[in-house]
Amino acid sequence: MGHAGEEVGFTDGRIYVKGNLTTRGKRKRADYILYYKPNIPVAIIEAKDNKHSVMAGIQQGLDYAAILDIPSVFSSNGDGLYEHDRTASGKIEREHWC
Repeated sequence: MGHAGEEVGFTDGRIYVKGNLTTRGKRKRADYILYYKPNIPVAIIEAKDNKHSVMAGIQQGLDYAAILDIPSVFSSNGDGLYEHDRTASGKIEREHWC
């Protein structure tokens, strides 16, 4: 059960008003969003190449997770995975290596 959406585009939903003009916030793009069921996202994964740290995408993923109210964030560089559980009260971050 579950599926992944790759290169998922969304906006933060903010509407900016300047004079008589209105614009919506800059479009954002998550590398992957994992879904438990359609319309029930459970995690965001930000993928980088292995020239980057395993944590390189975690802040971007956390920003997107806050906007979309998604509980878990992962950042990967292909050699490992860094996990942040936004619902945990104890240890909320940990690394996993391939």
